Amino acid sequence: MKSFKKNITRTIAQALSLTLFLSTLINSFAYYAKIKQIISYAEEEELIFAEKLIQNLINNVTTQSAARAEVIATLPFVKAALRNQDRQLLIDHLHEAIDGQHDKYGVAEANFFLPPANLFLRLTDLDKTEIEDCSEFRDTIVQSTKHSSPEQGLEIGRDGLSIRGVYPVIDEQGLIGAFEIGMSFEKVLDLNKKINGFDAGIFLYRDIYNKVATEAPQLDLKHHFGSLLNPFATDIEFIHSNVTPNQLERIHDIKTSVAKEKSDNQHVGLIEIPLNDFDGNQIGAIVLAKNFENFFKIQKQADILALGSFLFQLFFLTGICALVINARIKKPLLILEKIIHSKEIEDKNEMEFIKKFNPDLSNLATEIEKLIDPNNKGA
Repeated sequence: MKSFKKNITRTIAQALSLTLFLSTLINSFAYYAKIKQIISYAEEEELIFAEKLIQNLINNVTTQSAARAEVIATLPFVKAALRNQDRQLLIDHLHEAIDGQHDKYGVAEANFFLPPANLFLRLTDLDKTEIEDCSEFRDTIVQSTKHSSPEQGLEIGRDGLSIRGVYPVIDEQGLIGAFEIGMSFEKVLDLNKKINGFDAGIFLYRDIYNKVATEAPQLDLKHHFGSLLNPFATDIEFIHSNVTPNQLERIHDIKTSVAKEKSDNQHVGLIEIPLNDFDGNQIGAIVLAKNFENFFKIQKQADILALGSFLFQLFFLTGICALVINARIKKPLLILEKIIHSKEIEDKNEMEFIKKFNPDLSNLATEIEKLIDPNNKGA
């Protein structure tokens, strides 16, 4: 009986322990997987929002540059001065106003052109007085003067890359030329970081940029990135630490990713966007990067909580099972063992206890009662 009691108690305890362990493990893993899924979804949503935001900011600035160009191109004195090719009149009326918008609004260029794309006056650089034919690389101007239409988009000019808005200058005699406003990317990237915390950088193919932007300021070595140049960046070291030149040279579609512990053990969200010019030709890429420190911390906390939950449930439920086994199995078996050895029922309450708390052993207890006391017919 003693061996039977030990074996059945051990078997039941082992079966329950294994069941508890597996169920607790599965429950904790499900909790961990759900938290991880929620974090991944939140990261993905933030990357999608950041991608849409930078695109919208560029589109908004493009529209602003076009609106500024239209306001100036439609002024009567501007039409008269450009018709007469009176540089000084245009300078006297516009230079101070344009110069004041550089720091405030990021106006990088303000240029007058004669057809097809002859650069007549640079309001942001009065020292350059020679008229230059830019039709080979300034298609926004060529299309505007060719079709007498407003144009807008990204384009590399002699002074570098700008977000451009072009408006034709037309009087009663017909087309005179075109005026453009070019906005810098610096304000766009700064505003983007202020809104959502993403650092950003503009990368341009070096051969394309150097061929056209011959009068742009020379970029020092820290702005060189393999076969690309990085003229604009909110945090150049952070951006460069999370991408490679080879990675950007091959980017042709928008790519979002989360690099775990890639940069100084940081959790970094990364967006790579192809950068196309007015004609749709790829001239480089935009890179957005943000340290997802909060998501990283939440993930670590989820790991700890999942482990803690697993251990708590395991020990708590094991304790409960131990109490149940002791009350419903071990104690009744001890009572029956004592009765069999002594061949008498000293305390009838013990038999009632077995019948009440372990119905499965009730029949066995009744049969033992009959064996011990044949006159007792059982309950």
